[in-house]
Amino acid sequence: MKILITYDGSAPKYHRLLMPCFLMPGIELVSTHEITDELCEGVDILYFNRIISNQSINNILALKEKHGFKIIADFDDHWELGPDHHLYDMYQLTQASDLMREWIKEADAVTVTHERLMNEVRPINHNVYVLPNAIPKYGQFMCAKQTSDVTRLFWAGGVTHVKDIELLRGSVKRFADMPVQMVMGGYSDKNPAYKRMASAYTNGGLINHELLEPLPVADYYFMYSKCDVALIPLTDTRFNSHKSNLKILEAANIGANVIVSNVHPYKDIPYVNYVDSAGDWRKWVNWILRNPDAAKDQAAKLQQYCDERFNFARINKTRYEILCTVANK
Repeated sequence: MKILITYDGSAPKYHRLLMPCFLMPGIELVSTHEITDELCEGVDILYFNRIISNQSINNILALKEKHGFKIIADFDDHWELGPDHHLYDMYQLTQASDLMREWIKEADAVTVTHERLMNEVRPINHNVYVLPNAIPKYGQFMCAKQTSDVTRLFWAGGVTHVKDIELLRGSVKRFADMPVQMVMGGYSDKNPAYKRMASAYTNGGLINHELLEPLPVADYYFMYSKCDVALIPLTDTRFNSHKSNLKILEAANIGANVIVSNVHPYKDIPYVNYVDSAGDWRKWVNWILRNPDAAKDQAAKLQQYCDERFNFARINKTRYEILCTVANK
């Protein structure tokens, strides 16, 4: 079975398309920035995340008619943004949400990360499947944790998380008397938004900290070698509730403890520490510092739970079966 994916180096496409298909036995994988008539020759499935850039839907449907391939659209979050989102104006200008919705309608099948997102897709396209995110035991995800004399409170991500990091601004001031280091991954001093985020995350630089420059997606996970405790703040919005739990999976894979906002998509996961109020960030950091054996046990149980519940090989086997079904193979 021949699968054509669109890949541009973005994290969602890396986790949802490239790694699953690259590590999937029994398929011939073709990865491209731009879909051409020649690349479509012999293709069974065109598989993409969210949208196909620089190509009209009509052009792709014409190629589908000519070559006979099926189309699967993947969504790891919602296609509609709220006015509070960092990219809302851009989505409005480019009509991105309307285009994504149209792709959902035209696709032969849609894959999503969880049931709540599936319920959003189903009124548009009933042929929708849940494929949770998962971390493969492969490559960069096998990196070892670096040792440290202090407990590293870790977060990594992009500038779309400005408002999420603001949730920590007041709380981190109370970390000043603790033997901790604030580690932020993905920082760029060329971006004013990152400077605001770093200021909120480090109390204006007054707390011991390290800011890690962004790495290519094929290497990004090496930043997690400096993660002892993952801080995962998330504002409670409709869009955010349809995101995936990838940040917990990333932290669990390295054997870290997790302190996380008590909102979807992070609810109902055992062995994490949920935050319901601003004071809970310090409360849980303090508990981890004062109870190292219990914290170590908690992290190990979370790692085991995620390895079993979000097992990459099992989920990818299901993905392969879905691809075969859609392609009539």
